[in-house]
Amino acid sequence: MLAWLSVAGPGKGRMKLAAFMLLSVLCRSSAWQGTMTTKLRMSSETRRDVMRKMMTFGALAPMKVYAQGAVNLNPLADEWEGFKETRTFNRGGKDIVLEQEFTSKRKNGLAVYEGNVVLTDYMQSLPKELWKDKNVLELGCGTGLGSITASLLGAKLVTASDRDPVVLSLAERNMLRNLKDETSFRTARISWGTPFCTTEAQYMRDMGQCWDSKFAFQKGYDVIIGADLTYSAGLIPLLADTLNDFSGPQTEILLCWCEPKLFTWNTDVMEELNKEIEYFRSRFKVETIRSGPAFQGHDNTFLLRMKKKT
Repeated sequence: MLAWLSVAGPGKGRMKLAAFMLLSVLCRSSAWQGTMTTKLRMSSETRRDVMRKMMTFGALAPMKVYAQGAVNLNPLADEWEGFKETRTFNRGGKDIVLEQEFTSKRKNGLAVYEGNVVLTDYMQSLPKELWKDKNVLELGCGTGLGSITASLLGAKLVTASDRDPVVLSLAERNMLRNLKDETSFRTARISWGTPFCTTEAQYMRDMGQCWDSKFAFQKGYDVIIGADLTYSAGLIPLLADTLNDFSGPQTEILLCWCEPKLFTWNTDVMEELNKEIEYFRSRFKVETIRSGPAFQGHDNTFLLRMKKKT
């Protein structure tokens, strides 16, 4: 899921949150709305609906308000499968039926994005030993596709995490629908860069702003996965902090970004993100996966396999 407002904590975190709120206001300015109105007149009914949803989200992706032609939707957006009520995938040798709520609730994270398709396809191409009896954490779980895939590939326990309780509710329903063993999965509400709760009272009071310590294992999770976690390059350091907190020296980290068919408003968004991803190399050993069946039909894709530096 796109974690574009998952910032918390003192100092820089609050400043970044304020900056994103300001950007959201700018994206809803009269000049921007005027440009969008012109685009609406030139569009099909389906495309008009897509653009209206974009107006609702405001600053979903970082948009430079001075950029010319910032809104350049791919024609495939008319058939974007995120608008469907359900989607079906075959993962781990089983058909997975996922409920989606993007159309009804117009809320970020309630549909399967392109990066999650690529990531889960890549996951099932890896040796079974990577998943068998492992503890897996999914950041920005969205519909739960990544967590369900990990479970079907043999994981002992998967933790699907997100900052939004509405998203977590959807992921939990999808996991209940597709996984037989209810003890094999759980959900956790978190924001990146936030600390562990020191007491149960703090967890109940600050839920979503700190991690319940029960979600951390002594030596980290065995595998951490995440897809399309943010298209805001400035949030990468916070993501790195969270990855560092929950990984041990042997933890496998799999991250994927795809240029989204629906929400890329700037041609340079992916370029800026790619530059900031280099930040990971200061704290993790990073292998960039550049080819494979998972990449078919998905341009401008970043797939990373990482381990913490020792």
